[in-house]
Amino acid sequence: MTHIDWLKGHKPGIEISPLGEKVCNLLGLLYEGLYHFSGYSRVNWNDPYCIEVNVRLNEFATFDSDRLTLLVFLAHEFCVRIELATSGPGLMKLFISERNRDGDTYHRHPTLDQAAENFHKKHDKSIRYLTGQEVNV
Repeated sequence: MTHIDWLKGHKPGIEISPLGEKVCNLLGLLYEGLYHFSGYSRVNWNDPYCIEVNVRLNEFATFDSDRLTLLVFLAHEFCVRIELATSGPGLMKLFISERNRDGDTYHRHPTLDQAAENFHKKHDKSIRYLTGQEVNV
């Protein structure tokens, strides 16, 4: 059963846009099953431009609970832009919109490999210098 099948089984008659399907699958992977995402019933899955999702702030970190890292990786794999905003005490809102692989800055989204390559080109020398691994910048 896919994440979309699960959602349709729990919200009969729901309409889901192509972006909504992409976000449903992304969140299903992020939470290891959409049924672990408590906010699924409050999402407008049919918006074709931007899906807004409220999540618990304390669920996101980079390692011990690596959901923050996974969210970034999945954004690159699914080719979606994710913007974070406050949403109330202990909550964070995700604004998720679709992008393309090509185009100007406001319409494209790099693959994970492209993002990593860009990161290393831009920051490696400074990081090595600041962490004492290299003397000259």
